[in-house]
Amino acid sequence: MKTPGEWFRLQLQTTAEGIIWAIRQLEPDLHLHLPPDPGYMGSWPAARHLWHVARYERLFALPAMKVWLGEPLAHVDMWRVEDRDWAIEQTRGTEAFIEDLRIIRAEQIALLNQFSDSDWERIEQTYWGERPLSMVLIKTYQHTLEHTDAILRMALWW
Repeated sequence: MKTPGEWFRLQLQTTAEGIIWAIRQLEPDLHLHLPPDPGYMGSWPAARHLWHVARYERLFALPAMKVWLGEPLAHVDMWRVEDRDWAIEQTRGTEAFIEDLRIIRAEQIALLNQFSDSDWERIEQTYWGERPLSMVLIKTYQHTLEHTDAILRMALWW
């Protein structure tokens, strides 16, 4: 049986590659366009999903993980400025967002080696209230799957 660190290491690697693979199933010229059926495919371009996942992990997931290593939980107001930031960032393109995700995932995976067995269930203050470290990683896993699903719906039906 895998330890939590081993299991999450595999999931962080696999889901990063999964969302990257998903966006590559779409024609590149569609990455920045709104999908034709927002009710089923969502109201964001595929590239925004990828950018959002990397941004979320840089601003929320990674800092939350560091709490178990003694760092204070920083205040983040990601949501208030996300539309404004996307308007600026989208010009960087999909390959830049892929690289961003790979870099942040490498940092998260490297942190997994620093956690003890007891850290996984130890409660700390997070952005989601008082939670164990395992919840922070489960949220990262779920969040990536959610956005991968949106991109795959576009790739399948657009």
